[in-house]
Amino acid sequence: MIKLFEEYKRIKGETPKKGDYVKINFHSHNQPSFDDYINNSIGKIYDIDFKNYEIRVEYEKIPNNIKGFFYDNTSDFDISCVAEYGKTIEELELKLTANKYNL
Repeated sequence: MIKLFEEYKRIKGETPKKGDYVKINFHSHNQPSFDDYINNSIGKIYDIDFKNYEIRVEYEKIPNNIKGFFYDNTSDFDISCVAEYGKTIEELELKLTANKYNL
């Protein structure tokens, strides 16, 4: 895990910061509706614990059927679940689009 995160920092040249927007890639294998929402939504980094390699992400417009998986509209993930991040939603969307088309 530590090597993975160090490689992530090396490739990206920086680390995500509190307040950045983030796209998470997550699969729980037992809650497909939660997974679908997380994998198709952009959240905002609420807190980062680099010591434990965890990230807390805040989401908006959470469907009622999965609200039980969130605490005050936030959910925790391993930092290795970060697919991409950006300072603004527009920057993140641009990166996601570029990745989609291998640009």
